[in-house]
Order: sequence, then structure tokens, then C-alpha cells
Amino acid sequence: GGRSPRFKPLISSVQRNSVKNRGAHYIIIDGLDDILSSRSIQYKSLYALIQESSELNNLLSKNNVPLKFIVLCRTDLFDKTPGPNKNKIRTPFAFELDWYHDPNEPGTSMLIRGANLRAKNSLGRDVDVFSEFLPSYTHDTPTRQYFLDMTRHTPRDFFQLLSSMQRYHTGGRMTETQVKSGLRDYSIKYFQPEIHDELSGYAEVDDINSFFAAASIIGKRDFTYAELSSAWEKERGLDRQTTLIALCKAMFDCSAIGHTSHSNGKTRYSFKYRNRLSVFSQGSGIMMHRGLWKAMNIS
Repeated sequence: GGRSPRFKPLISSVQRNSVKNRGAHYIIIDGLDDILSSRSIQYKSLYALIQESSELNNLLSKNNVPLKFIVLCRTDLFDKTPGPNKNKIRTPFAFELDWYHDPNEPGTSMLIRGANLRAKNSLGRDVDVFSEFLPSYTHDTPTRQYFLDMTRHTPRDFFQLLSSMQRYHTGGRMTETQVKSGLRDYSIKYFQPEIHDELSGYAEVDDINSFFAAASIIGKRDFTYAELSSAWEKERGLDRQTTLIALCKAMFDCSAIGHTSHSNGKTRYSFKYRNRLSVFSQGSGIMMHRGLWKAMNIS
């Protein structure tokens, strides 16, 4: 590691030994979210990795070595790391990918632009996937907007959704019935299992399954914490309320649930992917993410 007394002199001499006159080189570290769980020691290790990478990059820059260490990390994991210099590292050196775009103005979404770019590379021509292959409306909502609402505004969610559509595409523009079949597959075969996997580092499998069972018992997309607690008791008993609260926080952090509020006759929704500073509150209304509705058979 970077703390080794031999490591820093070694990489400082890289220029004359291997990368001189060959352009810049980048060592990219990815996949950290696959090995992290809720254990605090792992977040400390993640912070140590980021801090050490920053220090090594400073050293390389001072020695004119065209080499950089790049750590790819989800923002929610970075926010959980314990360290005194996080903002010092983030402010000048970090580049944050924020894919969220107001679904009410889907035309300029980077996710939709990315989908059209992929289609262009595949078909060899300019193409608007939504205009050419999909119906204008789904469930009385513009299809572009509806599709974005089915995701957490991440490329992985969005492209998995489009892949689910491809299974039902038989040529030309899809019918709304075909689209609904694709949405059902996406919810059951991708979105619900994806949420389940993300929770695996924060709770036991039986507790995760019980949470989904309790939400299915309620049978509504919007509900209160009191309703959830009552249904949870039927599954896990009175002595597991602390576990339920922890699960709700984890579910909120991965945007599987959001909050609802009512003002002037309008309902507002708050999800973590829209505002990463938002936190779970027992006193607020709860809403299941739209991507889970079909998998949980709720309406």
C-alpha cells in the first residue's frame, strides 16, 4: 500500500522507467459497493483508500509523473465514510455524476440521450428510441416520463428497463400492452431483486423478506409508518421494531421508499436519488418506489 516506505519512491520513478513519452496513465479502482456492508471498519478502509489515492496523486503531480489513481465510489457510500478531510478531497478533485433530471422535462435527460446514443451505435443512424419504438403514453402518462419514474435515475436501472422492453418488441412501434408486459418483467425480475441485493449488507435475509411481506400485506403504494409497523408485527413480532426502523432507513437510502407530504391539495414526493441529503422520518408518509409496484402486487 501507499504507506510502504518503498512504494512512494517506486511510483515517483515510474516516469523514467515505464511511462515516459507514452502519455497519461490512469489506475481506476471500481466495484467497491459490491464488497461493502454496514460494518464500520469497511467504511474506514474506504476512506483510507480515497485519502491515500489523493496523497499519491499529489506526489505524482509534484514529480511530473503522468499517472493518476481514480477511485469510483457511490456518493451515498462516500457520505458514510468517517474522515476529517472528505470535503477537502471532494471539492477540488472529485467529479460527481448526477443523472437525476426532472421527469416533467424528460426531453433533455442524459439517460434518454444515452439510450439514443446506444441505439445510434447499434443501428448506424440517428434515432429517437421513444418516438420510433415506443407508444407516446403509458398509463395515461408520457412514456418518457413514466419510464424515468420507474427508475432511480441511474444508467443501470434505465438500461435494464429498456432491455426488458426489447424482450417484447416484435417490430415497429410497441403497443401499450407490450410495454406493460416489459414493465412487469422489469419490476419482478430486475428491480425488486436489485433492491433486495442492496439491502443484503444491512440486514438479514429473513428480515428483508419480512419487510416486503409486510408492505404487501398493506397492499398500497402510500402508507404510514404505523400501518407498516402493524403489518411487520404480524410477520416478525413486537420485539423486532428496532430492526424495522433500521430497514426503513436502509430502504430510504437506496430509494426503494420515499416520503410523501401534502400541501395546498398537492402531494409531493421525496426520494433519496432526488435529494441525497434527505433522511428517513417515521412521522412522514411512506411511498414504495414505482418500480416495486408490480413485483409486490400493489396499486
